[in-house]
Amino acid sequence: MNPRPSSTREFIQAAWASTDALDLVLLLTLVLLLLRTPEYWYSQCVILLLAVSGIAFRPVRESATLWLILAAFLGAEVFFHWYAADNHKFLECYWCAAVFGACSCSDRQHDREQALAFNARLLIGLCLVFALYWKLISSSYFDRAAFFRFTLLTDPRFEFLSHWLTGVPREVLLANREHEMLLKTAYASGQDLMQVRLLGNLKVDLVAQFLTWWTFLFEALLAVVFLWPRGGPIARWRNALLLTFGMTTYLVATVREFGWLLMIMGLAQCAPEQKWARGLFFVTILLIQVFTLPFGPILQSLR
Repeated sequence: MNPRPSSTREFIQAAWASTDALDLVLLLTLVLLLLRTPEYWYSQCVILLLAVSGIAFRPVRESATLWLILAAFLGAEVFFHWYAADNHKFLECYWCAAVFGACSCSDRQHDREQALAFNARLLIGLCLVFALYWKLISSSYFDRAAFFRFTLLTDPRFEFLSHWLTGVPREVLLANREHEMLLKTAYASGQDLMQVRLLGNLKVDLVAQFLTWWTFLFEALLAVVFLWPRGGPIARWRNALLLTFGMTTYLVATVREFGWLLMIMGLAQCAPEQKWARGLFFVTILLIQVFTLPFGPILQSLR
């Protein structure tokens, strides 16, 4: 028998060293599907049943059939409701299809890991390329930083950041959200309302400009390193840049499912010797979950 670890740290190190990288990716993906925001009951019931079965039984989660069925149901959701589907719902479908391809390509675990790593890099790179394309063709992204200005002044997820960085009172931010809602619902009361005024200050404009260019340039850098066809110095920056992106972006934009999915794909594309990077991707997934806590109201209540 192996000697019992003398400390919690040694136990964690021993457990992590013996972790199967491919199995960890499959487990984390199933946990994500289990905890995803419910969309449509007729597909969610099947997805939950399959996710629980895969988590409970390793042969089930290693079966290509499981991932094919998951990809089919996720694909049906976005196909029939594409006009209302969030971006990460499409990415969930593509990722499950990629896992299906990896699990069905070979019986050798090394081949499966290589196939999944290639697909993970490709999906991350293409996801960022399309994000950049939207920003370039959008009439509101670069023009006076309208996208982030609107987000800072109306999105409740950014309320604490907006108030802390710009000094805009919470009452004003609440009023802005009410004005936005009025713009959406005015027609129901017979009002012909085409625009409303959002209140802010000069600091909001400056922060919006910074976020606009920081996001665009960082995403462009990530797209280059993940779509770079060869290894070398450029490819070595993949893990560090994606980890930085995950720890900073989802601290502010608390879109848990999108953050989790990017970090799972980041973990999947790590080389076998990059156990440190896998550990950091796993920690970042946990941090993204922590970031969803309502820190703004908590800090406010402590004053």
